[in-house]
Amino acid sequence: MYFSFLLACVSPASAPKRERVKSWWVGQAMAGRRLLLHQRGSGAVSSAKYSFSSSSSCFSSILSKKTTIDKSKQGEEVTKKKVYKVKQVRVDNFAASLEALRPLISQAVFVAVDAEMTGISSAPWRNFFEWDSSAVRFLKLRDSASRFTILQFGVCPFTIHPSNSGFSLLAHPHNFYLFPKNHPEFLCQNSSLDFLATHHFDFNTCFSKGLSYLSRAQEEAQQLPPSANAPQPEPEEEDINAAQIDFTAQSTADLLFTQRIQIWLHEWREQLIIKIRRDDFIQSEKMGCKFGNFETTSYKMRPAVLLQGYTSHQLKLIRLVVRKHFSGLVFVRIPTENNMWESRVVYTHSDNDKASFLKELQMDLRRSRESNVTSAVGFRHVIDLLSSQNKLIVGHNCILDIAHMYDKFIGPIPSSMEEFMREVHKIFSNIIDTKHIMNGNGTVQHLMKSKSKSLSSSFFTLCPTISTGWSHRSASDQHVNVQVHADDDGSSWFNSGAKHEAGYDAFMTGCLFAQLCVHLGIKFDQMGPSISDPLQSNKKLKPYLNHLYPTWNSGTVVDFATGTEKPEHVVYKRKYPKVVFENIVLLWGFPSGLNYKNLKGCIGKVFGPDSLVSIFFIDSSSVLLQFKKEEFVKDFLILKETLERRKDDPISILHPLSVIFEGGNTKAGDYNTYKDVIACNSCKVLFKDQADASGVACKVDLGEKEERLFLDDDENISESFCQNTIASLRGR
Repeated sequence: MYFSFLLACVSPASAPKRERVKSWWVGQAMAGRRLLLHQRGSGAVSSAKYSFSSSSSCFSSILSKKTTIDKSKQGEEVTKKKVYKVKQVRVDNFAASLEALRPLISQAVFVAVDAEMTGISSAPWRNFFEWDSSAVRFLKLRDSASRFTILQFGVCPFTIHPSNSGFSLLAHPHNFYLFPKNHPEFLCQNSSLDFLATHHFDFNTCFSKGLSYLSRAQEEAQQLPPSANAPQPEPEEEDINAAQIDFTAQSTADLLFTQRIQIWLHEWREQLIIKIRRDDFIQSEKMGCKFGNFETTSYKMRPAVLLQGYTSHQLKLIRLVVRKHFSGLVFVRIPTENNMWESRVVYTHSDNDKASFLKELQMDLRRSRESNVTSAVGFRHVIDLLSSQNKLIVGHNCILDIAHMYDKFIGPIPSSMEEFMREVHKIFSNIIDTKHIMNGNGTVQHLMKSKSKSLSSSFFTLCPTISTGWSHRSASDQHVNVQVHADDDGSSWFNSGAKHEAGYDAFMTGCLFAQLCVHLGIKFDQMGPSISDPLQSNKKLKPYLNHLYPTWNSGTVVDFATGTEKPEHVVYKRKYPKVVFENIVLLWGFPSGLNYKNLKGCIGKVFGPDSLVSIFFIDSSSVLLQFKKEEFVKDFLILKETLERRKDDPISILHPLSVIFEGGNTKAGDYNTYKDVIACNSCKVLFKDQADASGVACKVDLGEKEERLFLDDDENISESFCQNTIASLRGR
């Protein structure tokens, strides 16, 4: 009976909104029921009855009040769970959002950014490996940035805002939907799209209302002709005189059409002259003067004919008739709002009026060009704003984001990492990678312990008071105070943020950076809105400025200020032994079924059991072999050429390496060959297909060994080759 009463107390009809209170009391009820059953067995039912009565009355009183905190706990508070709003920016609100963003970026202490792309790697072998040199990593980075595109870009300025405790950070997260309408094609990676869909990415908004953009290089190169963007007036007078057309050379149908058009235009012009002389002309859309398919309208306060229902060939003939027979008429093509074209013939009453009209058209042409360029530039205005303000740009493991920013909004990525870093530094001279700070700070290392350093994991671990409102704050805790710009007008442009939305990820990145600054000893609560020195000039932040991770498994950082790469402070735990690139052989196209054991056994019989340091399969069709000595690389490549030259020789057939070279499709090269294949612009799924498509060949100086192993007389075989082969056969 008492258990039923308690369940009734926590029923949905009477339960409070705070689910945690309800859950606690349900647990108490279950514990009480177990106690009651135990006491019934021991005869202590009366005490149990009193206990439940006390519990029920206490429970009712608590349900009637809001949850409070014990006042005796000085300096502590429970923060209400917050829902952070992110401004969603699309085509329909971009202009207003851009204007509102300008002062925010100008006043910002730093700006956090993040991007959501359509993919990371165009093929499995283009993933980042421990076996990649700096040059190879950069080639893979450039390939990813150039082949895939950005669908969302997050920008979150953080400004200093007055608060009860002094000053706090105020975040302004913006989520920009992008869709590159000016780009003919881009790649999509299945796993990336599936990842976005799993996290409720709005593809409909992206494709229908996404912002387009032009890079600076595209803007310079894409100087569209007037006919593509603006009204197209008649050529200058000398051009008209030079364009004398012999209509007798046209077909009979064209001749009849031009004659009819000439008659209609002549009659239309005469009617206009009569009306003008009688002061009977009224500016209106329709004058009631119509000849054939000609409908009279007004254009720039002048009478005009709207040409409708004509083919492009017929419009060309009309233009030629106007040029040849009517000096007072001007043929123009005008773009409409729905990206269509209208053709008109405009009447001018004198040479001065015609010159004035042509001048007006040229001014419209210039304004239309500027408007179209501005419209086509689109989202890049935001990037230009970030660059011009020279703000501190903050990202998390952001080198791929930076590469995309350069490729999409600046121009093609340079051919070398050093040049790329120099060019980026000219545009974004202050960049912070939060992951680099996390790895370089001992306090943060202790807090993170063995936890993942992904953005979401780091945010929830280091920023608990921001990530969850239920977290308990203490005055002794070193947690940064961050607030989010409120949506005061309830605009539909603001939505609740979520992980893996670019705007919300930028917000998390900025909060994480602010918390890391606190651990570095930088206190935002002592800063005012007018900061004399920018944050990037802080001495405690200087060691981390412009240092970015090239890849997660490189064990190095790149300095964009100097264009150099150096080892990271924290030693990366490598899965493979240290890679010596001069000791590596690349194999591809070998027979299927070869595994680690087969390769190590075959090569060990020829070069020794300890000759191979490690083996790495790029994919099922290719492998990298690291030898113990550099000279083994040249020996292996020479031996391969020798065996292929003497493929019908008995010793070659029985040679241990013949298993690898069986079929004649196996190709080999050194590490430079691997780099050349990566640099190829082809996009094949298998590495061997990529290598074959690239047409690369091993370029190894064989030196004296070539003379010893490759004899002029094909019937002879070198003594060294025989000895090595016989020795390896005996070892079988």
